[in-house]
This record gives sequence, C-alpha cells and structure tokens, in this order.
Amino acid sequence: MSEMNPPPAKQRRWTRRAAWAATAAGAVVLVLFGAVQLFLPLRPDPPGIDLTNVPGAWENHTILLPGRGDGGGPLRVHYLAAGPEAAPVVVLLHGFPDTAFGWRHVIPLLSADFRVLAPELRGYAGTDKALAGYDLGSLARDLETFIDETHAAAGRPRGAPVHVIAHDWGALVTWRATADAPERFTTATILDIPHPIAFADQMRASAKQREYRWFVAQLVSPGAARLLAGLSVPQRSQIFYLDELHRGSALTEADGLYYQAVFNRPEKLRGPLEYYQELAAHGDQITEHFVKAGPAKVPTLVLWGALDSKMMPEMAAMSCTHVSARCEHEVFAESGHYLQWELPDAVVARWRRFAAVPPPAQ
Repeated sequence: MSEMNPPPAKQRRWTRRAAWAATAAGAVVLVLFGAVQLFLPLRPDPPGIDLTNVPGAWENHTILLPGRGDGGGPLRVHYLAAGPEAAPVVVLLHGFPDTAFGWRHVIPLLSADFRVLAPELRGYAGTDKALAGYDLGSLARDLETFIDETHAAAGRPRGAPVHVIAHDWGALVTWRATADAPERFTTATILDIPHPIAFADQMRASAKQREYRWFVAQLVSPGAARLLAGLSVPQRSQIFYLDELHRGSALTEADGLYYQAVFNRPEKLRGPLEYYQELAAHGDQITEHFVKAGPAKVPTLVLWGALDSKMMPEMAAMSCTHVSARCEHEVFAESGHYLQWELPDAVVARWRRFAAVPPPAQ
C-alpha cells in the first residue's frame, strides 16, 4: 500500500494522457459498433410506468432542496420512503445505471425498525435533470441538503446524524460526504466502490483495474447517450445488468421494463453520464481532495461482490486503510457488482452486526 500522498506530477501527467487516449479509443469503439444504432428510431416508453410513482413496499415522495437547482433555484428530488417516521433514519443511495428502485429488496428488510429513505440522485429518473452540479462536491451537498430537508419535514432536528448505505456512484458520493461532514453520519456502508485513494493506488498497481478506463471512455464518448438510449429491453438488460450479475434471477422481466423506461431517451441519460464526464475531467482533483481531507472519521463497513467485473475486490480491504474510525470489510463470493440485488438479506444482516442493531422481533 502506498503512502497517503498524491502521485508525483510526472505520473499525474501520464495518467491524464492515458485517460485522454482511452477516451479517444472509446469514441472509435462507439463509431465502429454503434453507428447503426444511432440511426435507429428510439423505442417508446413501456406502458404503465410512472417514474415518480413506483409501486412497492414503500411510499413515493418528492421534496425540494433549496438552492441546489439550476440558477440557485430548488432541486426537486424523488425518493422512496418506508418505516416509522420517528425511527432512526437509514438513507440508501443508488449508482449507475440504477435508481432508488435498486433498493427494492433492501427496503422491506429495514423498514420495520428504521425510517428508510432512498432518493434518486441528481439527473436520474424522477429527480430533476439539472444542467449542472454533477461534480462530486455538489453531489455530496445534495445528500446533506436532502437529509436536512427530510428531517425538517418530519419534525426531526436538521443536524441529526443518519446511517447511509450506498452503492456505486452513491458510494462515491458517500465517501465525499463523510469526508466533508463526518458529524452528519452514524455509520457509512459502502458497496463495491473503493475509497478514492485506494482506487488511485490500485490503478497504478494493476493492469486489470486500469481496464476501467475503457468503460469510462465509452460512457464519455460523443454519441454515448443516443446509443445507450436506443437499446432494446433485452440489450439493456444484458449489457447494463445481466453481465454484472452472478444470479440472473435478480433481474426480472418487469424490472427490465422499468429500467427501459428510465434510460430510453438521450435526455434521460445526459445527467447520469455527466457523472463520468466529471470523473474523466477531474479524477486527479478528486483524489487530491481526499488526500487533504485525511482518513475518514465515520465508522465504515465496506462490502463487495467477488465477481464484480469493474472493481477488483481487494480494494475493500485497501479502503479500510483510509478510515481512522472503526472499519470492517467483507467480500461475498457469490455476487457480482449488484450486491444489494443478489444478496439483500446478507447485506442487511452484515450491516446490523456492524451497526450493533439486532433484527426486529418477529
């Protein structure tokens, strides 16, 4: 494990050159393999799906986050909620290509004794598709404001700390929020995304992990939103989800139709892909912010699917070396990237042990 210092300037310049080369190569990939798709008509929305009224064992709500929208206006956030209003709060944050619906199996496991809130991130599904604010610092402020405003709406003190369980981009937002405002969080549980310094170390050390550049390059290439919007339901289900699942049964036919409605227009993908534009453009600054912030000060649980094809599982243990508070990690052998889809019971049971919260009496 390297020391907690940024890579030397020469190495950072090499990293930037490699990133730009990967981006150019990604554009070539899209031209070669996506040109025909770009000219196909977009597919209609699957019938009967309302992205602001998702049926399930939860309530659908929206809330305005003051000052977080374009031009200093409010940002309208759609979120799922369940459990007693007066219970301790657990916030669930999704990643890409997902929504709050990605926690469909976890919400019922927590809602007997927690107030569970699962917002949709800026630019996703039922949340406003803002033109800006996709840098990591802004996304962390979104999370803090969401906690404040939902606390106020329920009569809770604005500064009351919460538990957060987060996956993929939601996990990266959580790493940033807990670095900037550790007093806001009781525990942080991270699924399948490393601490940014651990990720930088692994990118320098591992050729396999450096393959992630090609994934990002394709997502930031010109035409990516139009190409991905034009996928059929079977294509989207395979590329976005089934290729990353150990258990294909974790994605049902109805789930596939829902995700088609979420991502079947270029304008629905513009926001989610902006996250990767920011990552490609400002990856060095992200790492340097965490170097300056020092080790995370929130008790942290890091969980990983051993079969994750994008993020190598050894980064679970590496991440804990960048946490000064209590940190535990576990890798689950029979799961891919969507750990909360494939093993929701195991995720919740492991979290309850970490947080010292026994399951509710039957």
